[in-house]
Amino acid sequence: LYTLICIAALVLLAVPKMTINYLVDPYNFNRHFDFGLKKSDVAYQKNYKLSQLASFVNSPTPQIILGDSRSAALRNAFDKSGLKYANLAYSGGTLRDEIDTFWWIVKREKIDTVVFGVPFCVYSDGYEQYNSTQAYLLRLAMQYIDSPLDYYLSRFVLSVSLDLVMPPPSNSGAD
Repeated sequence: LYTLICIAALVLLAVPKMTINYLVDPYNFNRHFDFGLKKSDVAYQKNYKLSQLASFVNSPTPQIILGDSRSAALRNAFDKSGLKYANLAYSGGTLRDEIDTFWWIVKREKIDTVVFGVPFCVYSDGYEQYNSTQAYLLRLAMQYIDSPLDYYLSRFVLSVSLDLVMPPPSNSGAD
């Protein structure tokens, strides 16, 4: 009986979360429903690495840019060249992020051109420590894409879904 109660409680907690995350789908994993929500604005702010990786998975290209925000500026050169590319340069990205993203991508897709932006100014003992949260966001993004069940059961994704459906009040006009 105890086991049955635990299973029932788990289902009652998991099903609403999964349903909300599936319907709202803030990072466009399933792309089944469009409620006119401004997903990209809110979702990108919460985890831009997940936004960028999900966008790549939905529309893969054989050319990718990896690096930090300075490397993202290379997109202007790619736009002028006419090449279609995926911009996977992360704000605050590290060389470790680039390497991890590269290997994660090539396991999924055939890539023929990779641009690595290597900012030498970030090579210091404190930089990697400072970016440990950013490294976590990248691992989380990869985990969610590799395991949709983790994505749909995620409290983080639920919080983004709820922010989309019920935006928090803005601070404009405060005393």
